[in-house]
Amino acid sequence: MKYTYRVFSVIFLLFILASCKEKSNKNQENNSENNQGKEITTIIKPHIATPEDRKKAKSVLIKMMLMPETKLFVSAMVTAGLTDMLSKQDGPFTVLAPSNDAFEKKSEGGMDLLFANDNKEMLINLINNHIIEGKLDYLTLVQEVNNNRGNYKLTTLSGNSLAVSMNGNDIVIEDENGVKALLVKKDIKGSNGVIHILNSVFNVD
Repeated sequence: MKYTYRVFSVIFLLFILASCKEKSNKNQENNSENNQGKEITTIIKPHIATPEDRKKAKSVLIKMMLMPETKLFVSAMVTAGLTDMLSKQDGPFTVLAPSNDAFEKKSEGGMDLLFANDNKEMLINLINNHIIEGKLDYLTLVQEVNNNRGNYKLTTLSGNSLAVSMNGNDIVIEDENGVKALLVKKDIKGSNGVIHILNSVFNVD
């Protein structure tokens, strides 16, 4: 399949290298402007992580990058060009990330269609259909379901509605097309939100 883990690993490495290269280029430009016409010895100091760097390192995007269960979802985000949203923005966000198994339930042809270059808009809609503004951990979702008589509505970044209900102690989320997903892993917390892992992928209109 075109969206293999090996491809994702390369994309992830390029993402990190690009970030480091950008900082290096800025330092070189500053040194060049300040030292024109002077002969001096340049001492390269190691980069000291800023509070912003540390915050990005704990973002929901990096959390998902480090989890094997969400590699395909992150790969989709990279392809869609949406990584900055979950790494740099404060949010908070609630990410309902489909597992790799959830993606692989789709046919290979369907997956190839999603990741095709001319279907970027569809991929963006799919990603945004799994992200909600605000931080909703498991207990908050349970409380909201109880407060709303067993049926709590969420609105995704794509504008679609999701219905949240309980099945015993399990949270079930259903999209407008009748696709149901179970939270199989919950409350993975980052500096700008929380991640829940789903066992299904919501449809894209």
